[in-house]
Amino acid sequence: GLAVGFWALLLLASLALHFLIVPRIIDWRTEIEAAASKAWGVQVSIGQLESVSDGLVPSFEVTDFVLRDAQNQEVLRLPKLRASLSPASLLQLSLERIELDGPTLEVQHSADGSWRVAGVDIGVGGSSAMADWLLRQPALHIQHGQLRWVDAFNQQAAVSLSDVSLLMHNGLRSHDLRLDATPPADWGQRFSLQGQFKQALLNGHASDISTWQGHVYAELPQIALDKLAVYARALSGVELMAGQGWLRAWADW
Repeated sequence: GLAVGFWALLLLASLALHFLIVPRIIDWRTEIEAAASKAWGVQVSIGQLESVSDGLVPSFEVTDFVLRDAQNQEVLRLPKLRASLSPASLLQLSLERIELDGPTLEVQHSADGSWRVAGVDIGVGGSSAMADWLLRQPALHIQHGQLRWVDAFNQQAAVSLSDVSLLMHNGLRSHDLRLDATPPADWGQRFSLQGQFKQALLNGHASDISTWQGHVYAELPQIALDKLAVYARALSGVELMAGQGWLRAWADW
């Protein structure tokens, strides 16, 4: 009887998603903008919002999703975002899956050592409401992205990465990530970074990466060593002068 009741409840929740909740998403655009702005501490605007029910899991699509900082400067633009909902994700106040196509993002390492992603402060050992929310989502997939890396802390010139692909899968305490990107031609060829992490059991903020433990793997074909010199010196004290080659590295975090 309990099993039958559970499956009946699950069926009712699925029907509600398909026919009541997702089709009315478009009516809640203003409320979604206001709630996201308040929760994340940035200004959120949505160009268009429409429901898509072309499978077992209903979805909605957002075009021109934009974040602006306190100075009203655009720090993130998502031309297209697709999110999927399921009964289980509703119970967890999360989304079943988030897909981003063609996002443009800036990551800053400021001269004072602070970090900003899309205009949002993220401190190592600290937390961010927006990052916490993203790290609670079961699946995040990004393709065809553009990323601008600004490292004022190490006094390096800004670097633009193209065709960025990110796969992230999050569990209750686990985070598996893979990043593939194409650097400028003078840096080398397309590279890949992968990581598998567990966070502390009693840590309330997923974005507090100082409590993470795990493994990191990097594969950098034909990388220009002089471009890595400042980072190799900071992380390991190794001095890299010049050269070009293929690099694979494994590390414990």
